[in-house]
Amino acid sequence: MKKQLIAAAVAGAFVLPAMAQNVEIYGVLDAGIVSVDLPVDTAANGGAKGNALGTLPPGAIAAGTANNKGTVFGHSALNSSRWGIRGSEDLGGGLRTVFSFEGDVELHHGTLHSSGIFRRAAWVGIASGRLGEVSLGLRLNPLIATNGALMPVAGNIVSTLTGAAVGYNDFFTKNAITYTSPNMGGLVVQLQQGFSQDTGSSSDGSMRAGSAAYSNGPLTVRAAMQQREGTTSTTAAGANAGTTATVDSKAWIAGAQFKVTPQLTIGAAYHTNVIKTLAGATLYDLGATQIGVGYQLSPTMLLGAVRTTGEQSTMTNMQLRYTLSKRTFAYVTHNMVDNSSTMAFAPVGFSSSTTTAAVDGCQGGACGILSAKQSATAIGLSHNF
Repeated sequence: MKKQLIAAAVAGAFVLPAMAQNVEIYGVLDAGIVSVDLPVDTAANGGAKGNALGTLPPGAIAAGTANNKGTVFGHSALNSSRWGIRGSEDLGGGLRTVFSFEGDVELHHGTLHSSGIFRRAAWVGIASGRLGEVSLGLRLNPLIATNGALMPVAGNIVSTLTGAAVGYNDFFTKNAITYTSPNMGGLVVQLQQGFSQDTGSSSDGSMRAGSAAYSNGPLTVRAAMQQREGTTSTTAAGANAGTTATVDSKAWIAGAQFKVTPQLTIGAAYHTNVIKTLAGATLYDLGATQIGVGYQLSPTMLLGAVRTTGEQSTMTNMQLRYTLSKRTFAYVTHNMVDNSSTMAFAPVGFSSSTTTAAVDGCQGGACGILSAKQSATAIGLSHNF
């Protein structure tokens, strides 16, 4: 109720017309301290691998040194820090108008994201409890939403880093029409089309994606795919860093979770992405498998671990989450990676504001890196409102 009153005050400040609406401000805040140990190979990559850091600000760790260690401020290790406003209006006959717009919260310096204040969501739609929901505008990709839900205990430090290494971190779909089905006996389906906005070509820059989730008692099964055509891709790390190419790509993921006991949940998943030239030649054909476990040690303490393996690279994540209230939990997470020259996992969780070289786009021979073991430990606090 308080959030609705605040949202009403915000609406008044923007001189919006008064309507019979349900409007809510919501958000997530996640921040902590990160300790990194990044021994990098210097002979062939000039420290490029050690710069695949994710949450560290530019210059925090020097490239090309033999043993980079440091403790820094980080945010969004588990949950992306964000805020938004969402709402609905009852149209009668079981129909509602629904909307949402959402942006990042940059906790380390308080500025806006360089990609826009509402880069995460900006859409309006019509919803029916019987028929589902159709929305128009910028919205989260169904593939990314599925990726984040595959493991019993995950977060950005698992899901985002896996998507980046496999090369499908296309988080938000612009110019999109999205359909979400109602719950049909445990099955929920989402379909999305992102338009190219090129009147000369219906495929140049277009995107199609879909997901399905089925829950029945202790079992949950998820699958998703996306196909992008005429996408401009930039290599972010390695020997070909900064080079761009227009490519087609097709990615899909599938996984399942099973609640063995009320305390113990296990999960397994597979990720794949094939990137081709416009002429049809395969550039990268990447795959990764995941296994994970979550154990509710007590009503307030959750333990979890996830191991991801792909193209001779591995990432092992361990977590402890301690519930402080319904909306707040503290966490400790430790990530260990061992990368090959084919695919690279970053050891540090996602932060949307940094510009350090990332592993996104570092696939196949473009990585230009040598095998090295790296690790990071984060202690943080996550609160939602």
